[in-house]
Amino acid sequence: MALAVELGIARGRRWSARDFALLILLPVATLVLYASVLDAGFLNLDDTQYVVENPWIRGFTAANVAHVLTTPYFANYSPAHMLSYSLDYAIGGLDASVFHWSNNLWAALVAALVFAVARMLTRNWWAACAAGVLFVVHPAHVEAIAWISSRKDLVSAAFALVAVCAHLAREESRRPWLCDVVAVVAFLVGVSAKPSVVVVPVVLWTYDVLVAGKPFVRSALHKLPFVAAAVFVALRALGAQPETRQSFDLAHLGRALGEMLWLLSGCGNYVLFRDWHPPSAGSAAAIGWAALPLALIASLALGFWRCRGPVRGTLFVLVFWTLVAIVPSQMLVFMHPVTDRYLFFPSVASTILIGWGLAALAERAAPWGRAVAVVAFAALAGVWCAKSVSYLREWTDPRSLWYAASQRSGEPEVVGYLGTHYQDIADQLAAQQEPARVRALALAPLVWRDDGRLAALEGELARKQWDGPATRGFVDELHADAVDDYTRALSRTTTRLQPDLRFRRAKIEAERGDYAAARADLELALSESQQFTLAERRLEISARCHQALAVIDWHDADWDACAAHFRAVERCQREAGATWIPDVASWIAKAEAHRGVAPPAAGK
Repeated sequence: MALAVELGIARGRRWSARDFALLILLPVATLVLYASVLDAGFLNLDDTQYVVENPWIRGFTAANVAHVLTTPYFANYSPAHMLSYSLDYAIGGLDASVFHWSNNLWAALVAALVFAVARMLTRNWWAACAAGVLFVVHPAHVEAIAWISSRKDLVSAAFALVAVCAHLAREESRRPWLCDVVAVVAFLVGVSAKPSVVVVPVVLWTYDVLVAGKPFVRSALHKLPFVAAAVFVALRALGAQPETRQSFDLAHLGRALGEMLWLLSGCGNYVLFRDWHPPSAGSAAAIGWAALPLALIASLALGFWRCRGPVRGTLFVLVFWTLVAIVPSQMLVFMHPVTDRYLFFPSVASTILIGWGLAALAERAAPWGRAVAVVAFAALAGVWCAKSVSYLREWTDPRSLWYAASQRSGEPEVVGYLGTHYQDIADQLAAQQEPARVRALALAPLVWRDDGRLAALEGELARKQWDGPATRGFVDELHADAVDDYTRALSRTTTRLQPDLRFRRAKIEAERGDYAAARADLELALSESQQFTLAERRLEISARCHQALAVIDWHDADWDACAAHFRAVERCQREAGATWIPDVASWIAKAEAHRGVAPPAAGK
């Protein structure tokens, strides 16, 4: 009883004005903290595929909605996630700020729901308040909120928490059946945004057995509708995922769990791609890391049988929720198993645990308990907020997020994506696209900080003098930086981006007139692209490589090879059911018509 009073669990659940005030203030705080990312634009990783080039989000037509609900896209089945983009597109088209606004609003909603769940679980206003504030400022959330493609984490968490709230409310509701309906429907929507919240039924079952004291089997049967929804969506999602070619290893799982628990502490290194160095098989480190998941499983099993009642049971549920919510992200054995966005849903429980612990400390009989709790809360919230603000600056850096990431990560993908950022701006500037001019004006003082041509460049860009000498020099500089980054990335061990980086480097080489180097890169990219387990990606990069080789053959007047490459493009597009390169048949006809024609004169 004393412990119950200490933790505040004996307090009732009647909501007051200050509860509703927090439901407003926490979302507002989220919107203020993340306001800076509204101008971040689209990231050149996944945002292009999910949003910019996605035809199925362009309008709430019957055909588009039906396709989203029934067909996987970009190796994922997440219809609720995709439909949220459709709403954004209906509001603002491809205005990136609208998509960022939407992300921020979803995050604000989740912050309010975290407070609600904490209030209902702990029955302690101070614990719920601390949990809500800590959730808002947690640095592990920056990636999920600032990255448009990570919308799925926000939507899934929002609906999963609605399901949790509805389930908790049924205990005191006069219409528990209505709470059940709301919980199941919300869970179905949440899991269809991202299957990572598939663990919710297990968490609710644990709560029923340990906290509410419900019968073991009866509670399990009550969760069957949740399980049915989870199985349906999970099977569709797993069927859409390509083979990762990574084998499951208990030591890798332990290492990933250890790193993610450290990131949940708010003290980690938060970066989009972090170095992943799994322990060598059979080493002492591998044995140690392999023991971690086994120890956690044993501890949870023991705790399940020993922890009963409103206090111990709730504590166990929160610990269990934190740990089990990490598991779904490890089931596909990704090349990068430790990622900030995977922690968005687990952090709900971990921040509630921390907030509840601080509230318990504040309510101790010792006179210094409250002061220590307040200082600890302020220090923790301050450190987390500072880390979040610092990381958010990286997302709005004109040199791109990848610039700061390249200083803190040795992963080749980071350097490669930095190069693609520079190349995209250069190509768009050369094509006289207005957005690129604005981006170049922000980027130029950083790239040409001590260059005497900076003033001339800024003048040309201000006058929209697209072909000015300083602008052409800046485009060449960006292309040179991109090639350097591609070369650095390709010099490291990588399997994901090699074909893409070689293709991009070949494009710059061809524009410079170095066709021999471009051909060598394209042939290597074509060979390496066969490693991709996602058929659509393999076929697209193959088609684009064949097209680029056909262009080089056209320049060399090798009409037979040119036609053969265009036929290969045609085969790839037919097999994929896509049209990345239009008018291929006409180019084949043109190449065949040139047979026997003398090569063009130099400069023609």
